[in-house]
Amino acid sequence: IDIQGVMLATYNNIVVGGIAGYCFPCMFTDDFLFVVMFFYVKPDWRFLTKQIIKEVELVLIPTKVTKLIFGVNSDENHDKQERFMRMLGYKRIETHMAKVF
Repeated sequence: IDIQGVMLATYNNIVVGGIAGYCFPCMFTDDFLFVVMFFYVKPDWRFLTKQIIKEVELVLIPTKVTKLIFGVNSDENHDKQERFMRMLGYKRIETHMAKVF
């Protein structure tokens, strides 16, 4: 962990991606959340995405975090991204509403 809430993914000492988020207690349950605000893996290294997510989960085990939350884009790749996350054991928890000005 480089700074609070920011992690770099490295492979053989090469930075291949990064993840950043923030932690806070849930207002409705006893959960302590790590909400991912940024997750990026360089295109040539995306075969490591699953392993990077698993490593982030391992890093969070000894902390107070009880839920790791990723956003899934609502673009044309939504179904693929949601299926990928479900394969890793994640489930949908809510939806967002937005108004574009």
